[in-house]
Amino acid sequence: MDSTHVYWANSTDGTIDEARLNPLGPATTLISGQASPWGVAVDSGHIYWTSSGDGTIKEAPLTGGPVTTLVTGQDNPEGLAVDSGHIYWANNGISGTINEAPLTGGPVTTLVTGQISPVGVAVSP
Repeated sequence: MDSTHVYWANSTDGTIDEARLNPLGPATTLISGQASPWGVAVDSGHIYWTSSGDGTIKEAPLTGGPVTTLVTGQDNPEGLAVDSGHIYWANNGISGTINEAPLTGGPVTTLVTGQISPVGVAVSP
């Protein structure tokens, strides 16, 4: 049986939520108490999100567990994507950048500058 889930951020109430799609299940809150969560991405074991309210990128195990802050000091981070080794996001503030950092945390690399209100990010293999 397929165990596909959908994940989303509720910026107003500060939660990261999920629902099982097959079979259809109720929505549940995975993470609460976040500062304006926005972009969400998942891999095989973790969920990642941007918190535009405090300029961070965070992650937690999909099975539950502690929240880890991977990146701080960002300028209104929104869109988010993940691959096998890095996380990518858009800073939609004055800086208008696309950035990356290792999934394990570490230095931020700015990939693109000078953008006007970037919000969505995708990465191809």
